[in-house]
Amino acid sequence: MTLLANTMADEAPCSSEYERGRREIGAYAEMVGIIEGTIYGHSLSISSSNICLSGTPKEKVQKIAKAFTSQGNAETTLEFDDVPSKKQATKFLERFFPCK
Repeated sequence: MTLLANTMADEAPCSSEYERGRREIGAYAEMVGIIEGTIYGHSLSISSSNICLSGTPKEKVQKIAKAFTSQGNAETTLEFDDVPSKKQATKFLERFFPCK
């Protein structure tokens, strides 16, 4: 009976840690989505001949998301606020979507 009680006691913390991890990953994904959406929003008002981001709004957001996830592998990473400024978005767009 004691063995059964100890086993059951261990399940609650594991379940709790699992749920905490899921919430943490969900919060991170939401934050990344906000950053990507903000960069897209800024892209609508940036008029620079150095940036070439084409496609439908959905395609543009997908391209930004792909570039954002690849940013971690870049030589120098870009730093963003929780909600990127127009200056930060411009740097990102110039780096990943330069006109050729």
